[in-house]
Amino acid sequence: MITLKNLYKTYGIDGIRIHALNGVDLKIKKGEFVSIMGPSGSGKSTLLHIIGVLDRQTKGTALINGTDVAKLSDEERTSFRLQNIGFVFQFYSLLPELNAIENTMIPGMLGNDKDARNTAKEVLEKLGIGGRLNNYPHQLSGGEQQRVGIARALVNNPDLLLADEPTASLDSKTALNVINIFRRLNEESRQTVVLITHEQELGKMADRGIFLKDGVIEKEKDF
Repeated sequence: MITLKNLYKTYGIDGIRIHALNGVDLKIKKGEFVSIMGPSGSGKSTLLHIIGVLDRQTKGTALINGTDVAKLSDEERTSFRLQNIGFVFQFYSLLPELNAIENTMIPGMLGNDKDARNTAKEVLEKLGIGGRLNNYPHQLSGGEQQRVGIARALVNNPDLLLADEPTASLDSKTALNVINIFRRLNEESRQTVVLITHEQELGKMADRGIFLKDGVIEKEKDF
C-alpha cells in the first residue's frame, strides 16, 4: 500500500533550511493499522502529508497504491486523493453552515456520486450517529463532530484512511472511543489506517508503531 524510499523533505523559511524528514524508509502493507508517534517537530505531520499526497518530497520516492505520486500533476493528485484516501483531522474541519449529513456528503458530491446523500446516511448510521443527521456542528459534541469527520473520510470507501492527531481535542474516554472506531474499521473493512498521535497509549492500539525523532525513524515496534 505505501512504500517510502530515502524520503527527504526540506523547507526554506526566511533563508533558513529546515530538514523535516531525513531519509525515511518505510513500508506499510494493505490492511495494516499503523501509528506514527514522536515528539513535536519530529516530522510526523510532514510524513502524513506526503503519504496523503498533500505535499511533495524534496528527494526520494513515495509509492502509494503502486503510484509514484510525485510524478502526478496537481489535477491528477486531487483526483488520486479523492479516489484513494480519506482524511480525519484534529479540529474536525466541518463547515458550520452545513449539517452532519451535508458535511459527510462533500467527497461523494465531488466524486459525482449521484447517491451521495444515501451513502452519507449509511456511513453516519454505521458510526452510531444516524439520529443526528440534521444537526449542525455547534449542536454536536466533540466526539460526535469527530464521528462526522470520520464519516466524511469514509464516504468514498477509500483504501487508505489517514488520521492526524484525531483525538487531541477530545477527553480521554471519547478519544478511546474514536480509536476503537478506527480499530473496528480496520478489522471489518480491512482498510489501511495510518494514525498520527503523540499519545503512546492510544498509539499502542495499532498493529505496529513507527517512532520518529528529528525526521528519521528511531524504531519500529509491533503491538
